[in-house]
Amino acid sequence: QMFFGTLLVGFVFVAAILKGIVYPWAPGLLCIALPIIYMGWLRGWVFRPGKVSPVEFLRPAGMTFSAAFAVIMLAWLVFVFGNRRTWSEETKQWLTEENNDVFAYLWSNGTTTLNYTMHCSTSKNISHFSDDEQATLLAACTSAANVWFLQWTGPFVLAFCNFVTALF
Repeated sequence: QMFFGTLLVGFVFVAAILKGIVYPWAPGLLCIALPIIYMGWLRGWVFRPGKVSPVEFLRPAGMTFSAAFAVIMLAWLVFVFGNRRTWSEETKQWLTEENNDVFAYLWSNGTTTLNYTMHCSTSKNISHFSDDEQATLLAACTSAANVWFLQWTGPFVLAFCNFVTALF
């Protein structure tokens, strides 16, 4: 049973990653949910309530989640401020350059793929496209923006979830 349960969780994880462009929040949600599910399993099967008191179980768990919060948050802050990657147009440009494959996957008219500067930025000019193409472009830009915004904020969200979990 344990083998098939692990296999099932692995398949869910792989599916969440593969759907990452369509549902960019899915891998993050999975990473947030897995430790909580694991804690429930540990409490129910390994550290049974009759054998281990709640304080003996939750205090080390809370300290572990607090340490994870501190490490992840420190690493993210060093990355953001050390590389001057605060949320700005320059950071958006850098993120989009790192995600060319996402843009190419989301939209292409045969000769051109989606480009942040040409199609999505505040200085874009897409008036030469038809209304349907403009709507498709804007939808693709929104999807791409969701992907790279969640890439940038992902470590912060994960750290915050560890912090909230540590409080319990």
